[in-house]
Amino acid sequence: GRYTLRDFANGTLRVDGKHGTAAQPVVIAGATGRKEDVVFDGTLPVSCKWEPYTSDVVKAGQKKGSPGQPYKCKLSGVAEVNQVFADDVMQVSARWPNARFDDKTIYMGPEYWAHSGHGGKHNV
Repeated sequence: GRYTLRDFANGTLRVDGKHGTAAQPVVIAGATGRKEDVVFDGTLPVSCKWEPYTSDVVKAGQKKGSPGQPYKCKLSGVAEVNQVFADDVMQVSARWPNARFDDKTIYMGPEYWAHSGHGGKHNV
């Protein structure tokens, strides 16, 4: 099953008094006979209105064939966002060209990293 911070008192999960050994380890698993993972989910749900994000940079990237549309939403009451997940998949911060974790394109370069042309505004 999936257990969120709301499932535990004060948002804390404690496992006390359990002592495993190499021969008899402490195992956290799904119920016998069920093939579901046990997930301790430390995320918080986001409730906001997602809207397409448009800028001159986005428009230029889309003209060059960059797939996808970036979106934005205004969060209130949230101090800091370190990661965003959609359908249990961690999303990549807005960037062009797009890259993903699931197909490892986030780690590939130079083909998945944008490059500036010489003579640009900062001559790089």
